Amino acid sequence: MSVVLVWPGEPRLDVRPGVWYIGEQPAIAASLHSMLQGMETMADQLNESLLETWAIHNRIHHYLLEAIGDEALAASMSGRGRTVYGLFSHIHNVRVMWLKASAPELLDGIDTLDGKATGTCPQLSSALTASGEAVAILLRQSLAAGGRIKGFKPHAVAFLGYLISHESHHRGQIEWALRLANKPLSDKVSYGLWEWGTRSLMKNVEFCASREQLPKELIGSSSNLSIR
Repeated sequence: MSVVLVWPGEPRLDVRPGVWYIGEQPAIAASLHSMLQGMETMADQLNESLLETWAIHNRIHHYLLEAIGDEALAASMSGRGRTVYGLFSHIHNVRVMWLKASAPELLDGIDTLDGKATGTCPQLSSALTASGEAVAILLRQSLAAGGRIKGFKPHAVAFLGYLISHESHHRGQIEWALRLANKPLSDKVSYGLWEWGTRSLMKNVEFCASREQLPKELIGSSSNLSIR
């Protein structure tokens, strides 16, 4: 037996043997309708959680940049390898590569960085903010349209995992480069990179005009916190 969902009061276009028209069972139809609405809500909440995961991951980049300062950007794991500046640039440039392939309309005003050049932490932070926001838009659009990313398989959730895995790998290289250059991260910063709960609270900082307006959970929890 097959099931056709027809809401009470709607005309049936045909009558076929072996077909159960749920609309003729108001209580069952209402229950099914409520269940479908609940599934849509759960899907929306999951999508928002995925987008927040991407946002938290991005805030960790900024947290690290604020901790190391411009003087550490020339450090590298070897004399011929990428510098810290080059590694952050590579992270940004790979995002740009995927945006160019999947949604070039989101690249307006976003350029690649020369990883072999010398730059500053604010320049890196600005670039990562721009590419991070563009990727967030791509993810939101893709999740709302069936979960596909043009040029990437299998789906948008895997794309999110791919980006976080790739960038975290290079963030580990950055930590090693700093250690080899005798500029190791403090224990506080090293542990702070894993405080995803704190980084999720930082989403409120951009709306704060002064320290007095910061969430209580953040006061005194991070000396590297800057108000933008």
